[in-house]
Amino acid sequence: MIPAALVVLFVAAGLIAVAAEPNFATPAALAGVLIPVLLLRRRALAKASEATPVLIALALFVGTVWAASFWGLAGPLELAERAGKITLFALAGGIALCLPVSGRGAVTVLIGLALGATAVALALAENSLVGALADLFVPAEAGELEAIFIRANLHKAPAVVLALVFFPLALLALSARGRNAGLAIWAPAGVTAAGVAISGHETALLALAAGASAAGLAYWTPRLVGGLVLMTVGFLMFAAPSLLHNGDLKPLLDATRASTSLQHRVLIADFAAARIAEKPVLGWGLDSARAMPDGSKGISETPSRLTRFAVDDLTPKVWSRGQNMPLHPHNMALQVRLELGLPGAAAALILLAAGVAGVVRLQSARGRAMAFGMMATYLAIASVSYGAWQSWWMSVLILTVLLGRCALAASARLRGTS
Repeated sequence: MIPAALVVLFVAAGLIAVAAEPNFATPAALAGVLIPVLLLRRRALAKASEATPVLIALALFVGTVWAASFWGLAGPLELAERAGKITLFALAGGIALCLPVSGRGAVTVLIGLALGATAVALALAENSLVGALADLFVPAEAGELEAIFIRANLHKAPAVVLALVFFPLALLALSARGRNAGLAIWAPAGVTAAGVAISGHETALLALAAGASAAGLAYWTPRLVGGLVLMTVGFLMFAAPSLLHNGDLKPLLDATRASTSLQHRVLIADFAAARIAEKPVLGWGLDSARAMPDGSKGISETPSRLTRFAVDDLTPKVWSRGQNMPLHPHNMALQVRLELGLPGAAAALILLAAGVAGVVRLQSARGRAMAFGMMATYLAIASVSYGAWQSWWMSVLILTVLLGRCALAASARLRGTS
């Protein structure tokens, strides 16, 4: 057995490392599934039968990924490497669903999570109010513009991580017996939420608000929340591309004019919708968003796009600097539909439905609320940021599953039901 103090230190340090450098999410996720497997051996997949529907749906989705790799725009070896990577992450995610989690060990993990989240939140507050820590992340050889870019984006990954880990901490605080014990956990949970707010990262803050709303509603009507989640993602994959491509873009551009980032997201989504309309059934193939025709071109360099809007509709920065599609659509649902077509979109929705059904079946109302809160937060962020196949982002999903399961086990132990 690993000493509890070492587990606390490992989890706290791991969370801080992931927040400071997102690429650490991959080794953290792999360690999170491999260490228990090595310790438990034959008992490692004891819960596999309970996760069978999700595992079957996951295998179906991976099958569509491999199928789409045969007509992608990249070379065969590159596509095979990408499909293989997604398969490995899917395998790690499946293991995360099957690992047996003890209540005592889960409480230890959550204590480490609380300490790590508090440290990250305090660092975010310092970055927003003072900014001295930012200098540690700026290379000595960095130019002035590069240094400005690093400082401007330093808060994003930590804020996203904190928005997700808030929910396990909140569940633990609600489950703790005794006023002092509850306050001891609510303190880091509150600091975590405050860290997201102080960070100034609008996406993380709005995602946390969406997750909290979903959690509150799911406490009373989990089936309704599950249905809303499925309808929203289904709409984004199946209906939104056609509506966006055939609809009037000007109202959306006017509504997002105050935010350069959001207006650019609208134009990226419009470009993706146009490409989806060209190959609506099978899609463009795995990882094709990176090599989409005219994708790397600037919006101002693509005259054909002016049939959809006027130059005056855009902010000067979007017009002069915005690309049609910088690597990916910044929307997981659109990327799945764009690359994997209708089969991949259907498989993704089936996988999400299996996950939603698993959450609805949880016995604890608080547990269901926490799970839907994390799910809504992750999906909200994935709707406006990051590529679907980014290693760190898939790793964050695996870590979210692991931490959510730990929170459920820790809550059951503290309430005396395990």
